[in-house]
Amino acid sequence: MKWGVIVEEMDKSKQYPTDMYSTLVKKSNDGIIIIQKEAIIFANPKFREIIGYTSEELKGMDFKNIFPAENINMISERYHRRLKKDPDIPERYETEMLSKQGLRVPVEISASYIEHDNMPADMAIIRDITERRDAEKRFEQYTKSLEKNYHVKELFGDIVSHDLKNPAGIIKGYSQLLIEREEDAEKKKMAITINRNINRILELIENASVFVKLDTLTDIKFEKADLAMMLQKVANEYAEEIQEKEVDLKINTSGQYLANIHKSIQEAFSNLLSNAIKYGPQRGHITIDIIEDNDMWKIRFIDEGEGVPDDKKELIFERFERAGSSVSIKGTGLGLAIVKKIMELHGGQTGVEDRQDRKGSIFWATIPRA
Repeated sequence: MKWGVIVEEMDKSKQYPTDMYSTLVKKSNDGIIIIQKEAIIFANPKFREIIGYTSEELKGMDFKNIFPAENINMISERYHRRLKKDPDIPERYETEMLSKQGLRVPVEISASYIEHDNMPADMAIIRDITERRDAEKRFEQYTKSLEKNYHVKELFGDIVSHDLKNPAGIIKGYSQLLIEREEDAEKKKMAITINRNINRILELIENASVFVKLDTLTDIKFEKADLAMMLQKVANEYAEEIQEKEVDLKINTSGQYLANIHKSIQEAFSNLLSNAIKYGPQRGHITIDIIEDNDMWKIRFIDEGEGVPDDKKELIFERFERAGSSVSIKGTGLGLAIVKKIMELHGGQTGVEDRQDRKGSIFWATIPRA
């Protein structure tokens, strides 16, 4: 039986050369078979490649032989309903076929009714979806891995914020007590060193806890608020540090600067102000202002610190990167990474640039205006 005869029956309404149909079917990337009286009467090269049989082996084969036993009833039922032109039968579905070697091949079948020699037949386009199934399995495994990592991060956050902070806080309390009561100069110096380092540990614990929480936030609620009021609140919290270092802090704002914010933004402003204080000189000047930048608010922290080298301006917003050369200032390397993460959650950005009028830097963060 020649293919040209079959394709002529497939669509008598279109007067295209049968050799063109033949070429398309032979070159198709999908398998194509025709079944009549439950026997396979045609199979293109791609189908033979998918299933591993030769043309001679497939010719006249009962089509049920190429399906696993548990699928035969469903496939057979749909075949007979299709021959009766049942409008409710699905035209496309996924199942498995059996290769000559007995391997299961996942396929997508698109079947339709045709006539050959004035008798009903079934034409099926078979697509091998092995790669798709493998990709779906890999994606499922990846999703499970992400969920596991998410829960591990949550657990780590709990350990950091509770199990580590409590004993560190006790050490801090006793070290402060020793500083107040110890009269021996050498012992007092040792207590001060312990206190200073435990403060660094507590800062690391706090920042690590915040960073983990930001990574595991799923339900973020934003509320409209005034950024100027938020900045003033942050400044009030640093009153002791500002007074201790004799810093001249100015917040140049007027009116309202409304934005839709999450409460975490206070942490971002706090880290930016803390950096400006720590890295700035004694009796230095810090200016905070808010300017319009198209549809964004740009919050700037202008300091008199040592500045940031050009090759570090982007790196310092990554975890554990530090750019300053001062050996007297230590930090966890997480503060600016937290700022970046928080501003990204708000649809904003972060950055740093050099001051033009004097030594120092301008750290900035943007957030959409409400």
